[in-house]
Amino acid sequence: MNPAGLGLIQSLGIKKVEVYRNPRVSVIVTGNELLPPGSNLSEGKIFESNSLILKTALNQIQIEPKIITSVPDRLEDTQKVLKKAFANSDLVLISGGISVGDYDFVGKALQKLGVNEIFYKVRQRPGKPLYFGKKGNVFCFALPGNPASTLSCFYVYVLPLLSRLMNFSNYGLRREMLPIAHDFQSSEPRALFLKASVNQGKVSILDHQNSSMLISFAKANALVYLPENGANIKAHEKVDVLFLPDLN
Repeated sequence: MNPAGLGLIQSLGIKKVEVYRNPRVSVIVTGNELLPPGSNLSEGKIFESNSLILKTALNQIQIEPKIITSVPDRLEDTQKVLKKAFANSDLVLISGGISVGDYDFVGKALQKLGVNEIFYKVRQRPGKPLYFGKKGNVFCFALPGNPASTLSCFYVYVLPLLSRLMNFSNYGLRREMLPIAHDFQSSEPRALFLKASVNQGKVSILDHQNSSMLISFAKANALVYLPENGANIKAHEKVDVLFLPDLN
């Protein structure tokens, strides 16, 4: 509440009011290949960034998560960390380990913990291997491990859920139909969420859309949503634009 609202309440002699508690969110990042910044980068390793990505995105809506990083790709370790997270959270966010590779144990661990799968895999790019489930009153998203996929799925799926849990009047990103500044073609059969820049009422789709690349996200202030089965869009046609937080 703002200062005037608090003052109004106290001026009426009210000492206590009911409020909504911020959701308790745990963030778990999996992967043997991940190293913290400052480490010596050896062959087959990458610097871990998804914990910072998710922490900062949560901070934008005044949520301070509990970060659990460097969970090794072993079923027993994954299950142990997830069990603890479900016991202390309203929402569990997992980055990586949800695909079907030999070292992806998140799905098996969630099944062993009795989490009810609501959906798994979405016909979209980026973010196909997205999982959503629930155990009791605790929700769970398992996000793809590629950084741009993680952030796209957070804004499109996780943010609306958190907005509802926090009783916000608007759920998720603001959407608007805007003219595109250039021609755009795609033969992608899946739906697309493309990093984009809105300037002077027109939207431009950025380069470097690969799900492992963050450079376009760093320059973006919006996402353009294109339905599945390809697109052939001419300049000045209107497209579905989702504005990113704090940049619209």
